[in-house]
Amino acid sequence: MPSEEQASMTQKPAVLIPQTCEEDPPCQLPTWCSAPDAGLVDANIEVWRVPAEGSGPEPLLLGRRAWVHFGRRHQCPKGGRQPDVELQTRTASRKQAVLLRNFHGQVFIMDLGSSHGTYLGRNRLQPNTPKEWRAGVTVCFADKATETFE
Repeated sequence: MPSEEQASMTQKPAVLIPQTCEEDPPCQLPTWCSAPDAGLVDANIEVWRVPAEGSGPEPLLLGRRAWVHFGRRHQCPKGGRQPDVELQTRTASRKQAVLLRNFHGQVFIMDLGSSHGTYLGRNRLQPNTPKEWRAGVTVCFADKATETFE
């Protein structure tokens, strides 16, 4: 959830991430990665993209997806998997990170071996090692000077 200062800025309309994905994930997913139990009332989640400058925060509605790919969009003529959430920083990797869920509704973030790293709070994540992403903790991908996610 954004701070009061962020909330006072003009908020962008929510971006709905598709709830199903026909493409293969960008990595081998942990065996525990799954959509949250249908009986969990509060399993729908949203993440806020907070730009460093300019416009206000942008809510990303992730719903009950089991995984969401974060990365830099590429212009490859051969096609290939595009990220679910396009990162704005130029130093982000095409396969930067993946948000993971489990049956209990917990949220995890996993760096995919990116060159400039993924940061959970102030800590750089080890590649391919999921870490729980709790409410109120900021994540940045490669460069916090461009945008952060809460």
